[in-house]
Amino acid sequence: AVDDTLDALFEREWARSVLTGAVEALRADCDAAGRGSTFAVFVAHDIDGADADSPPTYASLASDFSIPITQVTNYLNWARRRFREHVLSTLRALTTSDAEFRAEARALLGVDIP
Repeated sequence: AVDDTLDALFEREWARSVLTGAVEALRADCDAAGRGSTFAVFVAHDIDGADADSPPTYASLASDFSIPITQVTNYLNWARRRFREHVLSTLRALTTSDAEFRAEARALLGVDIP
């Protein structure tokens, strides 16, 4: 039971490390590209909003950031794509084989990588 607890703790901390690194890389991308609003919308919806009982709607984000709803969609699409790229890049660097990479991506993201 102790080994299972330690394994679960390690996996949780490893996932947190990968995801935190991806968020920081996304922040750097946004800063470099002058896309601070994109990062702020991503954080409000996908990070802070993920913990909320009721995540913010696209309409409420549009109002909060004084942008059209379509821009919220565009911001989130761009940020999520870049975030995923950072996660996968980190996993690729940390794994030693294609099979391990695919297994870790499946465990972390819940998707099969082609």
